[in-house]
Amino acid sequence: MQQLQFDDPEQVIPKPTRLGYCTFALPAPGSWLTAYREVGRGRVGLFLSSAKNSPGEAVAEIIASEWDSFKDELGPSAELTKRDGRYSIGDALQVRSLHDPAERDRAFQWLAGRLNTYVNVLRPRVRSALADHMEEK
Repeated sequence: MQQLQFDDPEQVIPKPTRLGYCTFALPAPGSWLTAYREVGRGRVGLFLSSAKNSPGEAVAEIIASEWDSFKDELGPSAELTKRDGRYSIGDALQVRSLHDPAERDRAFQWLAGRLNTYVNVLRPRVRSALADHMEEK
């Protein structure tokens, strides 16, 4: 969390947890970014999350329908997936070991950069998709 800085001044940085993940609220109810670490697997990553039957889920569907128009902004390793009927956009980095200080630093620098990119690309889309969703209701 010490390395984390967002270009978007509205993005709130949550308090650190020891759970192996943390969530970053997005401007639609039931929508957030999850950042995680899997120490045993040497992996860090992030993904767009939404609560079932929430405005966030509807927003994720709208954003997923526009995937081709912005996926390049997220980079070539970003993936759109659908699990349990809900769309998600995510990315992960595999390193040799998160116990190795140099590898851990590299992984968390990557994660901080990816979080900033995801916030820059997805936050305005979430806001716009929420407005569209509310107009349809």
